[in-house]
Amino acid sequence: MRRRLLLPALIVLAGLIAAIAYISIDVLLLRPPPPPWKGGPPTHGPLLGIIAGYYLLFGLGGLLGGVICLVRFKPIFALSFFSVFCILIISIYTSRYLKDDRLTFPQAAHDEIAQIYKHRRPTSGLSRPVANPYSWQRFDLNEIPGLIALGDECHPPRFCECWIAWGPARDRGIEKDVGGGWHTPKSSIFPAARPDYFESVHVRPIDGDAFSIIACGP
Repeated sequence: MRRRLLLPALIVLAGLIAAIAYISIDVLLLRPPPPPWKGGPPTHGPLLGIIAGYYLLFGLGGLLGGVICLVRFKPIFALSFFSVFCILIISIYTSRYLKDDRLTFPQAAHDEIAQIYKHRRPTSGLSRPVANPYSWQRFDLNEIPGLIALGDECHPPRFCECWIAWGPARDRGIEKDVGGGWHTPKSSIFPAARPDYFESVHVRPIDGDAFSIIACGP
């Protein structure tokens, strides 16, 4: 019986070692891309390709191994291979959490927006003219009724900006966008003609009168 369990245990152990190695390399060695306002390309280098191949090998190996073992009626081996696949998936999210990946875990950015709102109670935000690359029309970020532009004050994900919705936003259906993770805007408060700012949004309520918004472009 011990010999029958030894190989499945070694398979799971290999998955654990692979997951620990991935997290260590991704968190400690791979430098995260600089924020968009600082400029510069991501500094990942060839390590990123090595990690991708490494994970593809173990991930597909675990999934295919589990399926093959199920077909061959080897449930213990199938369980061990599926366990490896699950361990690797969990390690990806663990790594992103440790790196403060705010695209995967945007709550920290929402918390910063809420603090800005509670401490400053802004009723107007950034007032800077910007050009829409889709229509080449210039507009002012501060001229969207019900939205307060905060720029990168909440330290959002790359290519995203922070906003507060208040007042007129409730009359234009901002509640439709609350919850549900990242999605294409549903409320009319987000101008459809400006996908460079509102291609996808993540909305959370601050209180009964205001909402925090992280909006990303393409």
